[in-house]
Amino acid sequence: MRTALIVAVLCCLTGGMLEAQQPDRGRRTRFGLYLNSGLAIPVGGEAFGGAWRPGLTVGGSVRFRLSRGLLVDAYFEYSQFAGTTPLIDPEGVRAPRIRSGNLYAGFVDVIWHPVPRARVVSPYLLAGLGYVSSSTFGSGVSVPVGAGLLFVVARRAALFGDARYVVTPSTDLQYVTLRAGVTLR
Repeated sequence: MRTALIVAVLCCLTGGMLEAQQPDRGRRTRFGLYLNSGLAIPVGGEAFGGAWRPGLTVGGSVRFRLSRGLLVDAYFEYSQFAGTTPLIDPEGVRAPRIRSGNLYAGFVDVIWHPVPRARVVSPYLLAGLGYVSSSTFGSGVSVPVGAGLLFVVARRAALFGDARYVVTPSTDLQYVTLRAGVTLR
């Protein structure tokens, strides 16, 4: 866990430093730093057997612009789910047992803005490949797909919101993240 957090922070800081070194020529820089939080919702699969409830997700990414409407995103996230399972004590009394599931994930996504010159609101689609690690749900290669909106609020800042569906075939883990955040570009 500690290693994943250190790697995420270093990637985010590196993206910010590289962005700061770009000359200001009245155009967008190639690098952007994205920070977000939101809701992680279990949607199915054997990994979420039982009564798992939505939980918090936080993350950050560094995006590199390849062309006007095409970006590559290196994204890290931490999600936590809470669940209850029936626990039968020695006298046969059923009582709920609360448990938590921590999930760490890293993805490399390709993001496509179909309207790259939008001045205020820019929709986007994303798809990628990543790795999900959890002691509760198992680990494996995962595939995220999603869509979102980018709201430009200043020349170098924007707000964004998106939804990602993540599936990990090896563990049958499936969840959706609803994220909102800020970007510095």
